[in-house]
Amino acid sequence: MREQTLKTIATADDFAAVRENWATGKAAVVITDRDQANHIQLPGQDIAVLVSGADSAGQMAIFEIVAQPGGGALPHQQTRENEYWYIVEGQWEVLVGEQQRNVGPGSMVLVPACTIHNFRLLGDTPGKMLTINAPAGHELFFKSLADAFASGTPATDPVSILKDMARFDTVFEPLR
Repeated sequence: MREQTLKTIATADDFAAVRENWATGKAAVVITDRDQANHIQLPGQDIAVLVSGADSAGQMAIFEIVAQPGGGALPHQQTRENEYWYIVEGQWEVLVGEQQRNVGPGSMVLVPACTIHNFRLLGDTPGKMLTINAPAGHELFFKSLADAFASGTPATDPVSILKDMARFDTVFEPLR
């Protein structure tokens, strides 16, 4: 797998420039597995980046997320990315727009851009989902958020961190 762009992105314009740079390239052939993937650790989640924006010429990013019981995401929306979830293991509570459902293995969820959504793993065993974000870029959001957690910043100023994620076209609710 080609090396992921880990440029420091200070603004939404910086993020747009990374996407534009990817689009000037050619998609790579990617044959990988979870063990070879770049892993990003978030509280309660291990995210394997199977295909990055650098790999796909910015067209998409593909992740395998393994979540611990109760793991998930706060309500948010991506302003330019469609997101797709394919449930592999576990029972998940999902919110997409005004629809809230419990879904299990074999379920597919489409989250259009600008739609508030979240997910949470139910039960007492780990769960797994495959996610696709198109266009790519969400892997940079995950990396920045993981770096913030590693620094301890969310514990001292969680609202500031969540507001800062807007530079990756991700807006948390109700922080709009």
